[in-house]
Amino acid sequence: MKTLMMSLVAMLLLVGMALPALSCATTAASLCGVRQFTRPSQYMSVAGYLRWQEYQTHTAWLPWKDAVKMAKAQLNTCPPVTRMAKR
Repeated sequence: MKTLMMSLVAMLLLVGMALPALSCATTAASLCGVRQFTRPSQYMSVAGYLRWQEYQTHTAWLPWKDAVKMAKAQLNTCPPVTRMAKR
């Protein structure tokens, strides 16, 4: 019985460690519509905001150079923002 209990605990620990790793396969946070140094970006640069979002999701910091590249690439794919005309 003791061996069975230890096996179950070990299995639960392995599953608990595997689930966060599986969730890291998701895509980066969306930056479309986020402008740097504004309230939605928590007054951070776009790359800094992306790093923060990735840290919140994966509890690991994205390297700065990678964040800059990812932010530029993602912002290039965002649809153009149209401003509403004032009446």
